Order: sequence, then C-alpha cells, then structure tokens
Amino acid sequence: MTEYKSLKEQVGKVITLRGEITGIMWQHYIGSYKGYPFTNYVDLENYPQIVIYSKEPINHKGKIEVTGEIVQVGHEVTDENVKIQEEYWEYHMLVDTWKSLE
Repeated sequence: MTEYKSLKEQVGKVITLRGEITGIMWQHYIGSYKGYPFTNYVDLENYPQIVIYSKEPINHKGKIEVTGEIVQVGHEVTDENVKIQEEYWEYHMLVDTWKSLE
C-alpha cells in the first residue's frame, strides 16, 4: 500500500490501493484516457480521495482494492511577462483490476 503523498514517485508504476467508492465528489481535475471510460471517486485509507478510471463500471458499495497505473493530472503555467510560475498536480489511477474487500 502506498500513501497518497508518495504517489508522485509512483507515476507510471502499477500499484495497489485500498478504499471505498464515495458519492461525495470533491473538486478534482479529470483526465481522459482511451480505454478507461468510467470514472469513480475513491476515499482511500491513507488519503481522503483519489479519482480512478476503469475499463468497466465499478458499482460496488463497500471497501475495495484497486490495482493500476498512477498518472499525473494537472497543470503548470509559466508566464515570464508577469513573472508567474504556478503548478498543481494530482495523482489518479488507471485501474486494471479491482476486488471487493468485504
């Protein structure tokens, strides 16, 4: 299991996380990934929430374990004219497999 704060180091790697699909969606960046048309918000054990993308719908209620590749979503802006440098990144998952923990 990986803590969310260390997901930055996991970009491009396949890892496993545990949590629960939630109906309370926080504001997140949303990506678009070919082959992963379904989006869910998951409250993790080690972090409040992450966005996951899956090939099939995951309509499970209760705790789940998801395995997939971590991707970086966000933006970086540099404007030399007004001396602004801003960046904000989130780390999401492209889920390949999942299972119920209940």
